[in-house]
Amino acid sequence: MKYKYILGLDVGTNSLGWCLIKEFENGQIEIVKIGVHIFPIGTIVDDKSNKEKTKNEQRRSYRSASRMRFRFKLRRANLSKSLEDLGMLPDYLKYHKSKGKGQSYELYKLRADAINPEIKLPLQDIGRIFMLLNKYRGFKSNRKNQKEDKETGVVKKGIAELKEYISKNNAQSIGHYFFLMHQKAKELYDKNKWHNPNEPIDERAFLNDNEFVLFNSNGIRRHNGRPTSRDMYLEEFDKIWASQKIHYPDIFTGSKLEYDNILELPYLERISSLKEFKNTNYWHIREYCIYYQRPLKSQKKYVSNCQFERGEFSTIKYEVEKNDTVILKEKRVWKKKAKKACPKSHPLFQEFRIWQKLHQISYSCPSENIYKGKLKTEWLSIIANFLMNNREIHLSKPKRNIEEKQWIGNLLKEKNLISNPEQYTF
Repeated sequence: MKYKYILGLDVGTNSLGWCLIKEFENGQIEIVKIGVHIFPIGTIVDDKSNKEKTKNEQRRSYRSASRMRFRFKLRRANLSKSLEDLGMLPDYLKYHKSKGKGQSYELYKLRADAINPEIKLPLQDIGRIFMLLNKYRGFKSNRKNQKEDKETGVVKKGIAELKEYISKNNAQSIGHYFFLMHQKAKELYDKNKWHNPNEPIDERAFLNDNEFVLFNSNGIRRHNGRPTSRDMYLEEFDKIWASQKIHYPDIFTGSKLEYDNILELPYLERISSLKEFKNTNYWHIREYCIYYQRPLKSQKKYVSNCQFERGEFSTIKYEVEKNDTVILKEKRVWKKKAKKACPKSHPLFQEFRIWQKLHQISYSCPSENIYKGKLKTEWLSIIANFLMNNREIHLSKPKRNIEEKQWIGNLLKEKNLISNPEQYTF
């Protein structure tokens, strides 16, 4: 007797049911096999918040924490080596104290004293401060021109709130502010209104009527909603360095003021000065050890090839047999690969854009019967060299008045190329 097989499927989101039947010519049906396959759950449910997250997300969070821990230990090792070479590495056996003996109050007092130019701290105490700054570096976002997510908005809101408290207490740095909170905690402790003189109070715990709610006090703990920004710690580091540089000029080489002055130099001088400045202890400790920020992954593979540097190649012809026929093909063998397009921020592109704009500028001089004439050849090099050393002049402003254009005429008059710049309109 003839028959045929029929497979039935019941496809769901978390399971798959199936049944294989045998149907004969007389209409009789026989079940061959039946079953169901349940897919394992692909998410993990948190017992407390009942929120789901994928297993890949959990794995990514563990991997991220491992990377952060490795990078912190690497920065700490580099900083310890640098402080040891400078004689600033603290001896922690000397500073060890049992729990509850004021180690937090003492450390933040050092941070408050370090920004005072009149106080000379021992080198090992300054090293203790740098080791602490290496541990807590503050929040820094790598986002550029992107919409902020909910978490980033909460962090920035907390940072703005902390800045208001710092300004309200006339604190000179974030470390000085937390030291003031330690002092207030000691005052309340002497009045039997605080439980621990070594723990700072949290001003967010004060209500509108200045009533203090102990349950709302979280101190300076980051995991209790007290975010800080990287700029706060950078500002404190610069103040500490500038204040202690007065007492240790041979060790505290370089400063923020010297770096800002270098940035104001012309391009060629700025490049050579920055190379020398990177050999200072200020740059090594601040930028290489404590506040080193891993650069973003290179996106060079997405940059197109330059239209002027296409490279060099030779063509080789070879034969390929296909379907009993011989086909002649060509293949490029590159001797010199094409170069990538220059970024807009590169100085060479900026120089190219200056020359491009100069060739687009026209001038008129009624006394010489010249209207919309191109700039003279002897003018171009002088104007280009002037623009390479002056960043405040813009050639591409859409609507400029006549006074903003007169700098070209005044420059040519200084070089004795024209006598009366008022006759020229650029």
